This record gives sequence, C-alpha cells and structure tokens, in this order.
Amino acid sequence: MRETARSLIFKFRDTRDPSVFASTFEILTTSASEDEKISWLSQMTECVPLLDQKVDLLVLEFLKIPWYKLEKLSIAAESFIINLVTAHNYYTYSVLKQLFTLITGVDDEENERAGVLSENQEAYCWRLVGSICAIHKQVPMSRDHLLTLARKCMPYFRRSIHDHVAYTHSLLLLASYLPHLRVGLLEVIVTNMITIDVHTPRSELMKDLEDEDSSDEEEMFNMEVDDGDGND
Repeated sequence: MRETARSLIFKFRDTRDPSVFASTFEILTTSASEDEKISWLSQMTECVPLLDQKVDLLVLEFLKIPWYKLEKLSIAAESFIINLVTAHNYYTYSVLKQLFTLITGVDDEENERAGVLSENQEAYCWRLVGSICAIHKQVPMSRDHLLTLARKCMPYFRRSIHDHVAYTHSLLLLASYLPHLRVGLLEVIVTNMITIDVHTPRSELMKDLEDEDSSDEEEMFNMEVDDGDGND
C-alpha cells in the first residue's frame, strides 16, 4: 500500500468522501500483513493531532478494523487509542462502544463446545478489557460511559450462547479490574441472564432438565459395587 495515513487524512478532510479510505481499510481488514498493519497504527498515532471532528468518520471506520486478534497488533492499537482519547476526549464514548462491540466478535470455530472459550478467545477478551481499563485510567470521566455501554452492547438474547459466554466472561474480568463498578456490572450480567431465562422456550428447559437427570442416573449406576466376594 503506497498510501500513507497523513495523505489519506488530508484527502478525506478536503472531500469528506468515504471512498477515499474505503479500499485501503478493506485491505487492512482482509489481506494486509501484520507489519503493514502495525505501520498503519504507528502512522495514525503520529497523526493524532490531525484527527479532529472533521475526520471523525475516517477515525471510526479505522477503529472497526479487527486489531485485537493478535497480541502485537493489540498493543499498537491500544497505544493509538490512548493517544486519541487523550488528545480528543470527544472520541472516548465511540472508542469504548467499539471495544464493547468487538467482544461479541469472538470467533467460535476454535471450539466445538459453544459454551466454552478457548485460550486464544480468552486472550482476545482480555486484550479488549485491558484497553477499556486503560482508557478508564487515562480518562477518568469515562467511568460514566462504562455501565451504560455494558448494558447497551449486551448481545441480543437470541444471539448464540458463545456470544453471551464471551461477553459475560469479559464483564466479569472488567469487574475484577474495576471494583468500584463491580456491583453495577454484576447487575448487568444478572439482568441479562434473567432475560435469557424468561425467553427460553419451556420445551428446551425441560429437555435440559431431563438430560441432567439422565446424566445423574448414569453416574449412580456406574458406581463400583462391592459384591461381597472379597477375602477376609
């Protein structure tokens, strides 16, 4: 990619035309190498003073690129984000919203059991939560947004179990790092569980109960029994 972040920013500032950056961001999302992605994050970090509200659309689209899949990229992405919200605090809400939204983007193909996160998936969630905490530390007023976004970005109750597991796991992590928000975050989690329970068809609940009963019976009958033939 010959285009630089600085030239792209000035072009968009002049035209306000999203097509200016669309192809470059598509390449960064789908086929760019890790080194190319890190280079772009570094360039954007250097250009933070230029990223005022006149180029907010470009910034928000840049944030949608999946930077957090790899640890090295996530470190560079966090550096960019912290610099961005420190210089332009009006981006804080949008950046936090994007991080919360990304939590439900955990790929569930790594693990066939939908209710279990793999080590890579847990690491992905941890990186996102780490950036949320870093923003909270750098911009204390962001605490007012966290509980609001935790509720607002909660996966729809009909989304996959895996999405809810990833999101709940991440909120519990967040609660452990930000104890002053623990009660509020736990309330969000419990409210979501109640919503799922209320909307779960009774037939599914009965089937789960029957499966549990069958499992208990198998464990009971598979116990070793002393047949009384032992030698005294």
